Amino acid sequence: MVKFSRLSLILLHILGGVHHNMMADAQTASICSTRRSNFGSSSSGACMENWSRGQFKSYPEDFEGIVNSVHIYRCETSQKRVVISNGIPDHDIESLPSSLNPCEINWVVELPLEPVIASSQREIPVRGMIAMAVNGVPTYGAQESSSTNAVEPTDDDGAVQGANYWYGHSNGSGVWHVHNTYMGFGPTASSTDLLGYSMDGFKIYGPLDGTKEDVDAVLDECNGVEVDGVYQYHVRTLDQVDGDADYCFDDANDSPVINWKYILGCYSGSIDDTEVFDSTTYVLDSDCVDDTSTSAPITPTPAPVASTPAPVDSTRSPVASTPAPVVTTLAPSSITLLACDDTLLRFKVEWNERTIMRDCTWIGNRATIQRCNIEGVSAACPDTCGTCSTCEDTTLRFKVEWNGRTIMRDCTWIGNRATIQRCNIEGVAEACPVTC
Repeated sequence: MVKFSRLSLILLHILGGVHHNMMADAQTASICSTRRSNFGSSSSGACMENWSRGQFKSYPEDFEGIVNSVHIYRCETSQKRVVISNGIPDHDIESLPSSLNPCEINWVVELPLEPVIASSQREIPVRGMIAMAVNGVPTYGAQESSSTNAVEPTDDDGAVQGANYWYGHSNGSGVWHVHNTYMGFGPTASSTDLLGYSMDGFKIYGPLDGTKEDVDAVLDECNGVEVDGVYQYHVRTLDQVDGDADYCFDDANDSPVINWKYILGCYSGSIDDTEVFDSTTYVLDSDCVDDTSTSAPITPTPAPVASTPAPVDSTRSPVASTPAPVVTTLAPSSITLLACDDTLLRFKVEWNERTIMRDCTWIGNRATIQRCNIEGVSAACPDTCGTCSTCEDTTLRFKVEWNGRTIMRDCTWIGNRATIQRCNIEGVAEACPVTC
């Protein structure tokens, strides 16, 4: 039996504690700023069985009857894009990175149809979905669960080997996802290939050609570029990213920008209107239609020359068609509205060439006639504006608390679904009397 002196035991204890703390640190996510958000997941369905590391899986023959299903809807009235998918990839898997079996996930992601640049950038989620690929598979950021680089793992940093492949991998909950630049599109993509949608609603296209310095001169910190009023993201190739740099660009100053910007460096757009639902209970709005358009982006100028598009794989199976969710007509609201009440909500108005958040108290403080003439204000503040004889919904967007989040919405959203519950939000019934 090996014996240790008291000093040896103390040293072993200290070293063991150091090792434990180092391992704990390795499991801690690298978070760069306080300006960040995470998005929830959905329930799971059927799962594959007996998938093992290193196996080749041919789609759809080896997928045990569980095939890809994705529908991308364009909703003009409610101003949103809706991705409904089961999260199953629609391509061959060349070598399984692990023995974790993928499952159907009942994804519904609502994105703004016409996204806008936010007043400040936001950090992309460290864990979980940062975008949705066009094949309905969620795209994750560059950090793996061990906080290592998932896109460019090394053999000695404890990273998940194989998480970097273009075709993705499954996690312990059965969620198939991708970290790779090409977002499950294929082993390569061109600058005109639509790869997916960021969670702020902007489209994500393939990489521009050129060096890191070339691309840095064209794209902003988030990997976006605006041309003729159209903002879009472009992913980067491995040699266009400094994967050896720290994950955070400037966390000491609370910057939301990351250095491992293979797909996104941050969110340029607002994510206030982005929500994740479960397709087993989701009701699709009646104004939503299937949108199969994949029109090319406007090419930035000056920009590196776009590479030749990758050849189309004619052997890929078509996306399985699934009937659209049944649209349910909501019952009339049981809200009782007083004869003439101003809403208590804060709403967005244009005043002196600025977009500002105000309420009905501000409307009545001064310049009331002029302020009541702002479109939508008299409907939101009928008592202040003396328009009690007219019953109409305000056209303004207002701030409400919903599912633990503060979001900007309008009366169209109130009437889309869960109308009774939404009309019960304080101030909503006064702002949307017709809907409620």
